[in-house]
Amino acid sequence: MNEHAESSIRNRVKDMKYHDYITSNSQKSLPKVLKSYIEPCSSPSNLFHSIKSFFPIISWIQEYPSKYLIHDIISGIVIAILHIPQGISYAFLSKVNPVNGLYASFFAPLVYLFFATSKHMSVGSFAVIALMTGAASDVIMQKYYGDDYNNPEYINGGYDGVNRVTIAATLTFTIGIFQLIIGALRLNFLFAYFSDPLVGGFSTGASVHVLVSQISNVLNVEVRASNGPGFIFDLLGKLGASLPNCDLHTLTLSIISIAALLICKEVINPAIRSKTGRKIPIPYDLLLIFVTTVLSYAFEWNMPIVGDVPKGFPHPLLPVPKLILNSISPAITIAIVTLTLHISITKMFAKQLGYKIDPGQEIYALGFTSIISGFFPTYPTSPGLSRTLVGIENGAKTQLAAVSTCALLLAVILYIGPFFKHLPICVLSSIIIVALRPMIMKFKDIPKLWNLSKYDCLTWIVSFTTTVAIDVTFGLILSFCFALFSVILRTQWPSWSAQFSRPQYTSDPATRSPGYCIFKFDGILIFTNFEEFKNGIYQTLDEFLNRPTLSSTEDNTVHSKAKFIFDCSAMSEIDSVGLQAFQEVVQEISERINATIAFANVNYITSEKLLQNNITTRNDIYSTVEEAVNSISNPNPSRHGPK
Repeated sequence: MNEHAESSIRNRVKDMKYHDYITSNSQKSLPKVLKSYIEPCSSPSNLFHSIKSFFPIISWIQEYPSKYLIHDIISGIVIAILHIPQGISYAFLSKVNPVNGLYASFFAPLVYLFFATSKHMSVGSFAVIALMTGAASDVIMQKYYGDDYNNPEYINGGYDGVNRVTIAATLTFTIGIFQLIIGALRLNFLFAYFSDPLVGGFSTGASVHVLVSQISNVLNVEVRASNGPGFIFDLLGKLGASLPNCDLHTLTLSIISIAALLICKEVINPAIRSKTGRKIPIPYDLLLIFVTTVLSYAFEWNMPIVGDVPKGFPHPLLPVPKLILNSISPAITIAIVTLTLHISITKMFAKQLGYKIDPGQEIYALGFTSIISGFFPTYPTSPGLSRTLVGIENGAKTQLAAVSTCALLLAVILYIGPFFKHLPICVLSSIIIVALRPMIMKFKDIPKLWNLSKYDCLTWIVSFTTTVAIDVTFGLILSFCFALFSVILRTQWPSWSAQFSRPQYTSDPATRSPGYCIFKFDGILIFTNFEEFKNGIYQTLDEFLNRPTLSSTEDNTVHSKAKFIFDCSAMSEIDSVGLQAFQEVVQEISERINATIAFANVNYITSEKLLQNNITTRNDIYSTVEEAVNSISNPNPSRHGPK
């Protein structure tokens, strides 16, 4: 409907005292969008308030209750203890040094603190994003170094400023640029297509890649798989062939580490919870790192270790311009995945804890976090579900918890880093494998998802399968395409239903009960599904007429009093083709059963379209189905018209 028609409707509504009327602002005109960009510059006051809105901390810090301080300090320290093993472990997935993981864990929450509207989200290392970073780094390194791209010297060294660290930092910066572009162009509506089933299947599929990538460290074998679609199967084949060459000492330590973590997290933690009645966050990962590092140093185990970890604050690192061009494709993918995860998780916690977030501001928050972090030797970060949960369980009240988190991480960076030199790499791989447990366990949700929605279940399966069988990037793209295709399928073949009350015949015509039929079409009525709508009507008419044989006189008499009611509660939109289909079926109903046709639960815009096209009259539009049914016996019931 054009703007002139909508304006006409609004004017008519003013004269209808029994109506309150508002319209959706989801379809904003271009002038309104442009005005939202220009308005902040219209005056110094507007400009100041616009800039201030980018820093929510300015507002909430002024009202910060002092009683929250101790809770934020304690929870921040606990979160920092989780950051340390995760940052070090996921640095290996990102193909950079362990200390770069500590840098990423430090800068991300520190910057996010100033821009966030979420009170509890913990931003930092995340396995799936780290894996995607490592894969992108491999592709870029191959362009510059060919088959020698895995040379350890190229982590910090290399030519023309191209190495693993500069690639990760530049990728982080580029991701931030795209996140800001998404925020500025108001493209956050696209994330609606990244449904929970899509993200769940993708995350589980990516977790399989993470799991397989750690097997070589667990076995202490060197395996190089080919890049490209299906590389995971090539990697699994080579890992299987290398089993006879695995190092038994490394494998034994890995098995012990995995078993110890599983026992602690699956047996000891539930036992403590049942005794105390609350979750006590014991840092098993950090304890394992401490114990194995000490033992490795004391007994000089002959297995790969982390190596030198420098101490001191990192020097700024400018993004490399030529690497920005190479990073565009993976940066877009990682930016979308990060924002999708972030928005869904922040909304979930905000709903649980009774406050609201600003999704648009959260996009800016992640964008600024990535850009500023990209000026240091870090790698891309993402929201951490486990860290956020632990923070909430330990009493986190606001983002001020990030201050104590960053303070402890800074102490580790400045003074404690060299302690991790003798940490066995297989222990870090064991920590990663155990951390993947919740994502791998999402397989058990498939039966429930199938019962709730076949489309959602298929989306999960397609997302998981394509991510595993091809690769992470193409898996996300194909999953997105399938999600769009499923939307087309749902609109093209929506469900419909019909409810009947057949005529009741008695010898006394005055006591005869006329029949009615209620037809409901569960979807918008547009050019893609009007045939399905018409077929549903025709099937309903056939069923309505399928009753005991009557004389033609009785048949016509009864049906002249019967009603065919359209329940339009699910019909939020109708286009010109849909209106034409309505005209055809209304004529068909009139010709076949000569019934009175009524409409119920019609939204105002749709009702006006029906009236303007002479499909019905205002007297035949009812607020509810019950009113329409009652009008059969009472032709002039009290009513309120369309919604």
